Amino acid sequence: MVKKLFIITGEYSADKHAAGVARELKKLMADDIIIEAIGESNLEKEGVRLFLNHDKMGKVGLSVKSIFEHYFIAKKTIEYLKNDFKPDLVLLVDYGAFNLQISKQLKKIGIKTFYFIPPQIWASRKHRLKTIKKRALYASNGLLGIILPETIEEIQDEALSNGSTPTNLVGIR
Repeated sequence: MVKKLFIITGEYSADKHAAGVARELKKLMADDIIIEAIGESNLEKEGVRLFLNHDKMGKVGLSVKSIFEHYFIAKKTIEYLKNDFKPDLVLLVDYGAFNLQISKQLKKIGIKTFYFIPPQIWASRKHRLKTIKKRALYASNGLLGIILPETIEEIQDEALSNGSTPTNLVGIR
C-alpha cells in the first residue's frame, strides 16, 4: 500500500536535512511512498513535489507582512492536507515558531506528525519545553527525532518525569 508523507521545512538547513530523509525513504520504499513538501531545492533534487517553496518563510525579523504570509501559508497547507493530499504522516523539520503552531492544527484534524529536529530549548526560550511537550510530543505520540544531545537531555528529563514516551537521538552529520 502506498504511503503519503508531507514534509514542512522553513529554511535551508531544514530543507537539507529533510532531503536526506526523503532520499533514504525513497531507497527503502521505492514506489510505495509519495512525498510532497513545503521546501526548497534540496527536496526538489530528491524528486519531492513542492506544494510551496518556503522562500517567504525563512526571513529574518518580524513584520506584519511576514505574520500574514505565515498565517495564509498555514491555512492553505492545512486545507490542502485535510481535503486533498491526506497524508499518512507530516514530518515537521525544525522551524519551531511555524511548526509548533501547525502541529496543533494538524492534531485537531487527526493528522499524525513526527517532529524531526524540534526547536532547541537550550538555545531558545525555556518555556518552549511546555509547548513542545504539549504540541510536538503528544501530536506525534511522543516521537521526536533529535540531532543535538543537549536537546534530548532536556526533553527526556521532562518526558520521563511526566511518564511520556522518551525521544530518540538520531545523530548529527
